[in-house]
Amino acid sequence: MRLVSSDLSAMALTSPPVSRWTVRRPAPVVRGSWLLQAGALIAAVAWIAMDPAAEWAIARFAAEGARPLVAAHETTNYFGWLRIGMLAALIGVAVGSLAWRVMLLLRCSASRHRHRHRSLQSMLLLTAVCADWCGVFANASSLAWQGKRARLMWTVDRLQPIAERLHRQWPERDGQADDIGSFMAYPFGDPSVLLLMQPPSVGRNQVHVSAIQRSESGAILFQLGGTACDDWAEWHPRASRPESFVGGLNDPHELSEYAWLGNGWYLARYET
Repeated sequence: MRLVSSDLSAMALTSPPVSRWTVRRPAPVVRGSWLLQAGALIAAVAWIAMDPAAEWAIARFAAEGARPLVAAHETTNYFGWLRIGMLAALIGVAVGSLAWRVMLLLRCSASRHRHRHRSLQSMLLLTAVCADWCGVFANASSLAWQGKRARLMWTVDRLQPIAERLHRQWPERDGQADDIGSFMAYPFGDPSVLLLMQPPSVGRNQVHVSAIQRSESGAILFQLGGTACDDWAEWHPRASRPESFVGGLNDPHELSEYAWLGNGWYLARYET
């Protein structure tokens, strides 16, 4: 009897204390749902920053805020069904896993007292995930802007020879050049803008140069077509920065924001 009691005492001393508040590891399914949310967030941020079409969709929904069905129809026609299907799958994964977590949280809240600490953890994580998604949607335009800036930083070098040539010798009439094709110069007599008939592309997407403007400071401004906003890739000499201007067609451009690309280049956005 003494031997048995001594063994029980030794086991009691060596065994860890059992507490009903001991935090258990989350089940693999629970961990998987959080991993799905994290993956969906990363995919959404990457899509907004890397896909030029994302900026167009954001601009259309912002312009058609009172008519979301019209914006959705235009976005579908512009995106194509393949991209729409991928976006639908991404949204379905995000919403489905989030809804499953909400149902599990409600179930834990209604269970016994010993599960309340787990429901509190889930509630905090759920709040953080919802805040992350709200942050992505609220800053979608900024993400698209920074993504365009990053893409132009890798492709703007192909415009450097054009900018240097036009800075040295600006055309005085309609003509043609090997690097920009045929163009029309406006206004007549003292042109400050070249309208390109065969716009050269910038990068491997649908962005191209539709017009070239020369400012009073000697800066060469390339208007980027194929975008939802009035964006320009601008080469500036020293002591020159993007600023509001009136184009050669008497069209005003009010500077909204700009970002430095390096080597005298800037990405500028205007309000027309």
